[in-house]
Amino acid sequence: MKHILLILSLLLGLANTLHAEDSIGTTTLFGGAYNDVKNVGNYAYVASGAGLKVIDVSNPATPQLVAKYDTNDSANGIDIFGNKAYLATNKGLLILDVSTPSNPSFVSQYGISKYYGVDAAGDYVYIASGSAGLVVLNVFDPTAPTLSGTYETIGYTGGVSVLGNYAYVADPTSGLKIIDISNPAAPTFSGTYDTTGRALGVSVLGNYAYVADGLSGLQIIDISIPAAPTLSGTYDTTGDARGVSVLGNYAYVADSSAGLQIIDISTPAAPTHSGTYDTTGSARGVSVLGNYAYVADSSAGLQIINITDPTTPTLSGTYDTTGFAYGVSVLGNYAYVADGSAGLSIVKVQMTDTDNDGVPDVTDTDDDNDGVLDNADAFPLNANESVDTDGDGTGNNADTDDDNNGISDADEIAHGLNPLDVSDATADADGDGISNADEIQAGTDPQVANLTDVEKFVKRFYEVILGRTPDSAGLVDWSSKLEGLSKSGADIAKGFIFSAEYNIDSKSDTEYLNTLYSAFFDRAGDTGRLAYWHNQIALGASRTDVLDGFLNSLEFINLAESYGIIANATPVELFVSRFYKQTLLRNPDAAGLADWTNRLNTGIASGSDVAFGFVFSNEFIARNLNNNDFVTVLYRAFFGREPDTVGFNGWMTQLNAGTTRKAVLQGFLGAVEFANLAGEYGIRVR
Repeated sequence: MKHILLILSLLLGLANTLHAEDSIGTTTLFGGAYNDVKNVGNYAYVASGAGLKVIDVSNPATPQLVAKYDTNDSANGIDIFGNKAYLATNKGLLILDVSTPSNPSFVSQYGISKYYGVDAAGDYVYIASGSAGLVVLNVFDPTAPTLSGTYETIGYTGGVSVLGNYAYVADPTSGLKIIDISNPAAPTFSGTYDTTGRALGVSVLGNYAYVADGLSGLQIIDISIPAAPTLSGTYDTTGDARGVSVLGNYAYVADSSAGLQIIDISTPAAPTHSGTYDTTGSARGVSVLGNYAYVADSSAGLQIINITDPTTPTLSGTYDTTGFAYGVSVLGNYAYVADGSAGLSIVKVQMTDTDNDGVPDVTDTDDDNDGVLDNADAFPLNANESVDTDGDGTGNNADTDDDNNGISDADEIAHGLNPLDVSDATADADGDGISNADEIQAGTDPQVANLTDVEKFVKRFYEVILGRTPDSAGLVDWSSKLEGLSKSGADIAKGFIFSAEYNIDSKSDTEYLNTLYSAFFDRAGDTGRLAYWHNQIALGASRTDVLDGFLNSLEFINLAESYGIIANATPVELFVSRFYKQTLLRNPDAAGLADWTNRLNTGIASGSDVAFGFVFSNEFIARNLNNNDFVTVLYRAFFGREPDTVGFNGWMTQLNAGTTRKAVLQGFLGAVEFANLAGEYGIRVR
């Protein structure tokens, strides 16, 4: 039990990062039967068959025996507290001064009985004395230790664990003994639970004592009431439970010939088997740290088991010491194994050292040596990365879009944007109403306004009527309707004025009139005309009537035309106008527009007739287009879009095979897509 307590105390502060591929290194031995070992600083203090041995392990590759103290009998256990070494020997407790490790000196001795284990805490030493039970010594004056108290267990005391005001004694013949040591001068019996097997080891955590109970496996004792411990649960392991270590929801049992047994103790009343690793020797002791269990495996030496998944423990590393492994203490990169008659084995447990600076990752504050501390490094094991702005798992150095906003870092830097600011994508650096992302995608500079005249016309409405910068989607939508001649300038104006965002009903007459003057005349209202409109409203004119007055005025028509916009037009006029623009590449002349519009309105001509007239007009024929450009014009004029690859290739194949342009035109005129487009203007195609 003393071995287990010793190893656990050393391992609790260590976060081992051993991996399956890491090596198990060299060993150096010093003869004699080594029964227990305690590491303090650069020294290993060994309880051996010949007494105390002090080994300098400052260079673990070449440990040096610096001192020995012959007790004339076997030292069975050791603990170090301050500058004193406490040895449990076959002839009582020996106290040595180790303030100078190379020259241990006698301080005092107590008793002549055989002591098996020792635990020093403050002014008291707790001794497992076999058949004599628990012995408590007052060592306030180490030169004259005095008996503070004893408690003679019924059976045999082989190990003791001290926690708070209680000592928990593993008694192979009578189970778990709980002794109240709140008054070390008079320890008193508190409670007992006679386990069904041989109590060989005990680990205490919270309100439970976990007992390695020999052939009876794991016994879980409820010690919330120390005077009346009760059995909470049990799990009968397949071997002979010699030692137990508890971490989290699992108990790790050194189960002799059955190896390492992992028991789920999340429900102490009903422990269940989680996993097993059958070591090659006989598991005598176990300590658990992080994802690894270190097993003293008797003739098989040191076994290191990966317990990341407790249901499937795997062997991570092993070192077959030449003796019989009773116990193990881990410090830094080395395991110090008390190896029976073979002495002390020092085993190198190669832990990860990512940056090869000689400091293992477990203690290195900058594992990859990139100058960024691990606790602030998104990639502590990658010297090339430390930041992941968008949290996508790819470091900024390798990530082509650090903020994951859809614009590459290279494009953001080239255009003066911040590659670490996700909002750059939706922002509008040049204030032209088009987002930075949309501009870069379109190949324009987001730092320089690149609006077309039509876009500028729409942008004014956003700013003057709605009082804000346009959103990209809205700007594109309204502009495309104007450019495609599906809407006139007046149509767009009405869309803004009657929008829910403008909320016309919330505006006063004065506010409304000021908006109309600013938006549609690009000026403030003069006193006389403002008075006129106020009077019209007072006489019963609706706000729609007032709006029509502004949109039908010469001043608005001139403003719209300055942006290349048709200010007012009926749907039929727009239909005709778009053929002028798409086929002849010009605005309509007044006479031509009036003639074609009249034909459509009176029913003399259909939409197909108008289309045919434009495509086979002398003006269009004079453009002398090749087949490629001819088909492209038809797509734009009759479908209102760019050609798709399949359709375009199909028409080109027909033309190149001898099909006439007239026949191709008939194909477009008969398409549902053209009928739908004409229908939007209220035009019949036949």
